[in-house]
Amino acid sequence: YLDLFAGPGEALVDLKALVATSPQMALEVPDRFDQYIFVDTDAGYCEGLRGRVKQAKAELSTTVLHGDCNAMVKEILRSMPRPSQSFSVLSLCLVDPYKMSSLSFQTIEALAAFRMDFLVLVPTFMDAHRNVRPYSRPESHTIARFTGAPDWRNRWIAAPYYEDFGLFVLDEMNRSMERIGFLPTGRHDAHRGLRGCLDARA
Repeated sequence: YLDLFAGPGEALVDLKALVATSPQMALEVPDRFDQYIFVDTDAGYCEGLRGRVKQAKAELSTTVLHGDCNAMVKEILRSMPRPSQSFSVLSLCLVDPYKMSSLSFQTIEALAAFRMDFLVLVPTFMDAHRNVRPYSRPESHTIARFTGAPDWRNRWIAAPYYEDFGLFVLDEMNRSMERIGFLPTGRHDAHRGLRGCLDARA
C-alpha cells in the first residue's frame, strides 16, 4: 500500500472530533497489506504517523518518508518489495493531492512501471474549476504537469462551451492513464463534483 500524500493519519473535524484518514484506515483493514509506504512533505505529520504505526496492534512492515513524492520517486521505489520468479507484487497507490501543482504525472508514470493499481482523487472543483483562468494562461504549466498532456489546450479550446473545466481535467488524466497502459475509466464525481475520482487498473 502506497500513499503519496499521507498526512498524520487523523484529522480534526470542526474542532470537535478526531477521525481516521487514509493511512490509519489502511492500517486497520481486516486483511492487512504486506507492506505500507507513506509519504508526506510535512515533518510533523510524518512524526505523528510514525507514532500511530507503533500503536497498531499487529507488527507491520511500514516505511514513512518525509519529502515531496515527486522528488522522491527513486527512494519510494527502493522501499517497495521486489518481485521475483516465485514472488509477485501487486500494489495499491492512493494519490490525494491538495492541489494540482502538488503532483506531477511523471511520478505516476514512474510508479506504473510496476504492477500497480491507482486511486487518484482529482481536485476538480476546489482547484481546477475555480482556477480555469490562471491555469489557461500560456505561461502556466500546472495542467500539463498534472495530467501529463502538454497539448491539453487544443482540446479545451474545442470543448463545448458548457463543459466544466474540472471534469475536463479529469478526462485529460484518464486519457494519459490509458496512454501508459491502464484500462479506460469513466467519471466518478464525488460530493457534487468537489473531486473527481480516477480508479485505474492495469
